[in-house]
Amino acid sequence: MGFWIMVFEALLGLVLLILGVVRGKNDKRWFALCILGVACLAFAVWLAI
Repeated sequence: MGFWIMVFEALLGLVLLILGVVRGKNDKRWFALCILGVACLAFAVWLAI
């Protein structure tokens, strides 16, 4: 089960990061999603260790 949580967190992090960068070009408030995306990716890497 931990593996699937790690995969979900990694995918969620990538989606949030990409969405934040794409939407952040027009509205700077969307860059907050980049922070959440990086946090999700960091959590996925921590679970992988």
